[in-house]
Amino acid sequence: MVRKINDHNKNKEKKLMEREEKKKAQEEKAEETKPFFNWKSMLIVLAGATFAVTLFPFMLSFIGIPIHIGSVIGNTFITSFACAWTRFFVDNKKGFCKEFWQQYAVFAIIFGCISYFLIYRKTAK
Repeated sequence: MVRKINDHNKNKEKKLMEREEKKKAQEEKAEETKPFFNWKSMLIVLAGATFAVTLFPFMLSFIGIPIHIGSVIGNTFITSFACAWTRFFVDNKKGFCKEFWQQYAVFAIIFGCISYFLIYRKTAK
C-alpha cells in the first residue's frame, strides 16, 4: 500500500514538473516573439522627448534657469523616464522593480551626456 502511494506521488510530481517546464517554455517563446519597441511605446518616448526638449526648458526659464540647462535637465530625467517606463509598463507590464530603476539610471546617464555635449556645450560658447 505504501509503495503504491509513493509511486502515485512520484507520478504526480513528475507530471507537475512537466507542466511547469511547458509553461516556462511557452512564456519564453511569447517573450521572444514580442517586439522590443511597438508603436505605442515609440509615441510615448517621442512625446516625452518633445516635452523634455521644448516645453520643460521653457517653463524653467520662467524661474530664471537658462533654456540650454533646462534642456539638459529635461533630457536627463524626463526622456530617460519615458524610455524606462515604456519598457516596464507598456511592453511587458513588470512595473516598478530593481531593473526599472537600474535602466532609468543608465538611460539618465546616457541622455545626460548626450544632451550636455549636443545642447549645453554648443550654446555655452
